[in-house]
Amino acid sequence: MEIWDVYDENRVLTGRTAVRGEPMNDGDYHLVVDMIYLNRKGELLVQKRAHQKEIYPDEWKFTGGSAISGENALDACARETKEELGFDIEKDKARLLLEYSQPKSHVIRSVFLVETDVPLSRMTLQKEEVQAARWILPEELMADAEIYEGVSNESFFHRVIGELSRLSGEKRVQKGRYRHFKGKEYVVLGIAVHSETLLPLVVYQAQYGSRGLWVRPVSMWNERILREGVDAPRFQFIGAEP
Repeated sequence: MEIWDVYDENRVLTGRTAVRGEPMNDGDYHLVVDMIYLNRKGELLVQKRAHQKEIYPDEWKFTGGSAISGENALDACARETKEELGFDIEKDKARLLLEYSQPKSHVIRSVFLVETDVPLSRMTLQKEEVQAARWILPEELMADAEIYEGVSNESFFHRVIGELSRLSGEKRVQKGRYRHFKGKEYVVLGIAVHSETLLPLVVYQAQYGSRGLWVRPVSMWNERILREGVDAPRFQFIGAEP
């Protein structure tokens, strides 16, 4: 039996508890947490729910679950991750992305971003909950119909995917001066997100002529070019700007 703490509409603990599966009173809420993991490669961690799950079986989701009585949001994040994926998180590396209420389902939802580089080989999946896990770039996630269908059904997904794309881009392309494989130099000013596709774009400025501004998908920026028998990066990092 799972026991939840009950919160009021202002997200204040009432001192009462509720039992999972039993109806809750109007105006009562319980806490649900979601963890979005981001690694240094700019990849996000998704997990495929077990086939026998009553809710969303075989669907790809981010890690999450309900807080049990006595837990705050970060305690619940740590427990859910340890139970389902078998690794520990550093709570001081967790950042609250979004918090909102869902009155119809009596839920207060807290969505955290956690930076970690735990490889899949070090994860121990709880077979009753999770059948697979995968690190994936945001643009790959959005291009994969099966994964996208699962994660995009989350109520918070479209509120945070733009920010996740930007953060992923910043992991993959640092600000500074670069030399194009044809010889000209450019300065990366930052990462933008396409308003329609939500793909991360590099914003950069030419260091010659009229010093025009350009944008290019992050995925293209890091490509390698084979030219005259030489394999080289499309853009070679030279150094940080003063």
